[in-house]
Amino acid sequence: MAHGKKLSKQKLLGIHLDDICKSILTPDVPQSLRLQGILIGGLAQVFSRKQIYLLEDLKDMIVSAETSG
Repeated sequence: MAHGKKLSKQKLLGIHLDDICKSILTPDVPQSLRLQGILIGGLAQVFSRKQIYLLEDLKDMIVSAETSG
């Protein structure tokens, strides 16, 4: 992500993947297939990281629900 630099959790969760996918698939200016592949690879990394955050949040929620009730 960003040449090896990590994005903060807030920035990463603020990324709307569907909007970015649409802009990659229908660009304003022509893009090479290589560039599109690189961009989609980055999207896959962002998607994966978002899923990890979701799983961590759900685990925390389950633990807090079990301890409170």
